Amino acid sequence: MDPVVSLVPGDRGVVERLLSEVGLPTEDLDGPADLFVAARDGEVVGCGGVERYGEAALLRSVAVAPEARGEGYGTAICRALFGEVARGGADDLYLLTTDAAGFFERIGFEPVERASVPEAIGETHQFAELCPETATCMRRELTEIDRLRGHPAVTNQRQRIDLTREEFAGVADAVGSGVDRWVGGLVRSAAGAVLLVRNGWSDGWVIPGGKVEEGESLGEAVRREVREETGVSIRGPEPVALVEQTFTDGDREVDGWFVVFAADAESEALALDPGVEDETIHEVRWFDRLPEELEHRSVIERVLSDR
Repeated sequence: MDPVVSLVPGDRGVVERLLSEVGLPTEDLDGPADLFVAARDGEVVGCGGVERYGEAALLRSVAVAPEARGEGYGTAICRALFGEVARGGADDLYLLTTDAAGFFERIGFEPVERASVPEAIGETHQFAELCPETATCMRRELTEIDRLRGHPAVTNQRQRIDLTREEFAGVADAVGSGVDRWVGGLVRSAAGAVLLVRNGWSDGWVIPGGKVEEGESLGEAVRREVREETGVSIRGPEPVALVEQTFTDGDREVDGWFVVFAADAESEALALDPGVEDETIHEVRWFDRLPEELEHRSVIERVLSDR
């Protein structure tokens, strides 16, 4: 599990020193880039920059301090920058690299033809002058998860979940096939009661939810899942918590995302036969007080206390 870093607008001198230490260019630091310094527990661990051009952006000047290398800070810095760019309205992120294509592929970038980049990106100093023609051009499509990461209105949490070998195999197969996002709906009635379900695979009560189907947005998925599992239609689902989940079996790990939405019930009548197909929903109930056996209690209590 990679560390969490905080980004602050970069002091030019600090950024120039970090880039020089790792052999990256500094000639264009006075250009149009937004530069950031990354810190953990008050200690500077690296830096990064972005240039924004409407729906496209350029990732640049990413460096990890030599004393902090090998601890996952490069990935943490890039992911934090994804959030900055995505919340600014960009859909695609580009970069050039001479020796780190493998690293960037692991965090979601794909090689693309240099001629395919938007005109504004192709005219940047990085593309037009600094980086050689042999540099690898890469693109990453920004996602809904990127937009939620670091969002001031969304609680960001991390969770490590130890699984049996059989359970891990199922999750790993799902993630390998592209199912790495799950949603849950924290739904309240007009009187403030909370909607919970008891299913066949969780311990205790849980908020209704499930996996995001191909082609669905996160919001579409939570509306569907709540309706299927409880019969209740919801309005105004707003993301309130993003949980980065690492599933483990010994030294094996896969990662996924659980997004919690807060919503109000449009109607409070519960389905007589909740669930769909072979889904096992044992019970659905409105709770005036949260039950003792409750999964994701810390997330739920924090959201309820803020609303």
